[in-house]
Amino acid sequence: MSSSKKLMMSKSTRYRQRVKAVRLASLMLINDPQDDSFIIHQIYPKRQLFENFENDSVQINNVNKINNANYTSKESSITMSSDSYSSESDAIEIPQFEDLPNAKIELAKWALRHKITHVALGDLLYILQTNPDLSDIPKDPRTLLKTPSTSSIKKIGGGTYHPFGSSLKNEIELMLETIQSIPSKLCLVLGIDGLAITNNPITHLWPILGYFSNLSLKHKEVFIIGAYIGLGKPTNSNEFLEEFVNELKCLINMGISFNDMIITIELSALICDAPAKSFVLNVRGHVLNGCVRCTTTGRRVDNRVCFVNMNAPLRSHSNFISHDAKNNFHVGPTLLIDIPNFDIVLSTPFDYCI
Repeated sequence: MSSSKKLMMSKSTRYRQRVKAVRLASLMLINDPQDDSFIIHQIYPKRQLFENFENDSVQINNVNKINNANYTSKESSITMSSDSYSSESDAIEIPQFEDLPNAKIELAKWALRHKITHVALGDLLYILQTNPDLSDIPKDPRTLLKTPSTSSIKKIGGGTYHPFGSSLKNEIELMLETIQSIPSKLCLVLGIDGLAITNNPITHLWPILGYFSNLSLKHKEVFIIGAYIGLGKPTNSNEFLEEFVNELKCLINMGISFNDMIITIELSALICDAPAKSFVLNVRGHVLNGCVRCTTTGRRVDNRVCFVNMNAPLRSHSNFISHDAKNNFHVGPTLLIDIPNFDIVLSTPFDYCI
């Protein structure tokens, strides 16, 4: 069936088809027809089944009888052929769940690697609970994935700041669980930007995103570090960045212990557009001497600021942190200069080509 037809079906129709498929599969796999209702209710607990499934079950039972007849006619040939390789099959050992190093950890890695939703993972955990050998596996996906039960929402000027996850360290450790080859140093790329999510009143969302540029992944795994929401942008950039900067400084100085190895963290780049860059660096954006890379003074051409002097002295990290309020470039100090081994000038690229 095409995807467009699936989208046109109602929710109840899709539900009936799923239950019908489960019913058909259960009738083919079990020997006792009385176990049919048990399997249906185990997969769909506390849900009311539709009355018209009684008609569907009659058709399915007829199909099942035909399949049983075909299976009986071929049973003798299957038995004869199975004797020829029975000696080989005896040497094959089928791994069991209890043979895994830790079934809970492997299941959590699988769910994170393939981005399984909590609803789908909850259904799978409910089915696995019927196996006595897997009784130690939790029923709730939040318990399996160690989802924090509390959140530390912080009131800042203009709105609230919410750090995602219990800490940046825990987010990194969960991500490392799904990676095969882990380098000794992780290069963090940070992205900060703001957007308006409502118009009346104007509500702004400022997320802090990150990914590691030196991991051998087909697609970059971007994760949320924290987010601000409020009426307008944060009134103070240092208050907005304070919690993230303090934790990142600790991770850079101490590293992360994972699988008997110490992994170091390095902030390699800060990606922002021009307004967001001016905000987080605490500098003036649309001024004649607002270039972040050099000390040139621009001039206005057709209502635009153009920097025509290509031989102006370059800015450096050292003269950036020793800012002078009289030069009309700095608004105030920024906490980003406290991040170890981070060049605030060279590690903040342009958001467009010039």
